[in-house]
Amino acid sequence: HDALCVAAIVDPAILTTHTLHADVETSGELTVGRTVIDTHRRRGAEPNAEVALDADGEAFVRMMLETFARTLPSAG
Repeated sequence: HDALCVAAIVDPAILTTHTLHADVETSGELTVGRTVIDTHRRRGAEPNAEVALDADGEAFVRMMLETFARTLPSAG
């Protein structure tokens, strides 16, 4: 989601990415209007995108909480 994308700009290590082939299916062969990622490289197409397949959830939550703590007014 959007917050994770922003977090990855701040700290790219939050995401684990792979260079894979991505395409948008428009012909209805597999689906219609969906992004299709060839994670097993079965189609033989050249990789054309860095695709995030995993995220460090703990680091992401920690970053979000630290950000919120800096921007929220202190009590008292």
